[in-house]
Amino acid sequence: RADVGALQRDRSVPLASASIAMAASAGARPSDAQTAFIEALVACDFKKAKQLLESSGDAINPNYVHRGFNSGRIHVTECPYTYTHPMLTVALQAGMDKAMSCNHLFPDPEKIKAWMSTEKEVCEVVAVLIQKGADVNMTGKETQDCESAGSPSVHGKTPLCAAVQRGSPALVRMLLEAGADPNHVHSYESSSWGPDDRNPLGPGVLKPESWLGSVSNGSVGRLQENDPRRPYSAEILGLLGK
Repeated sequence: RADVGALQRDRSVPLASASIAMAASAGARPSDAQTAFIEALVACDFKKAKQLLESSGDAINPNYVHRGFNSGRIHVTECPYTYTHPMLTVALQAGMDKAMSCNHLFPDPEKIKAWMSTEKEVCEVVAVLIQKGADVNMTGKETQDCESAGSPSVHGKTPLCAAVQRGSPALVRMLLEAGADPNHVHSYESSSWGPDDRNPLGPGVLKPESWLGSVSNGSVGRLQENDPRRPYSAEILGLLGK
């Protein structure tokens, strides 16, 4: 059985390998092809991920649920510290840990822009996953590390939510055309500071459009003015029918 705590602390263990060992310790048995696919996604090698998908036949399960974590502790960000997500969401969030590795109050627009710049490659991987039968409404869970606010978890996050969070109209459109639910209701635990009474949907309530803001610190806030995702918000809201 893998020592998950030791794996998280050991920076010499590649993130994807440690995450897969973490999953194996819970009883999961991914195929070699599945493992290679996850490693490619975590490394943001989308070209390799697509090649593996197209050449591995049924060895890669498009609905495999990956239990992973981000190396180090990424405090007070939109980025999950630990997560249990299906392949679509893993693909959509690949690279987020690098883009969001700073305090959400002072985001680095260049890092976010670099993350967004991989949209075309991510679209290609997502398209193949959908073609192979990925469930666009499959849900997952993620837990954030919010320092003094505790470690609130999001329950029921879907690939569409991840596409909205990424600020990608193209990915949002692709998922909606494949049957993603634009009205999916899911939840966010309160932080140690108490319920988020400013959430327009009510404390702890999330919908895909919530991810146009900063879901962090147990609350839903606005993105900073210089966040590169903001110019796409109106288009994404229109796609969601809001």
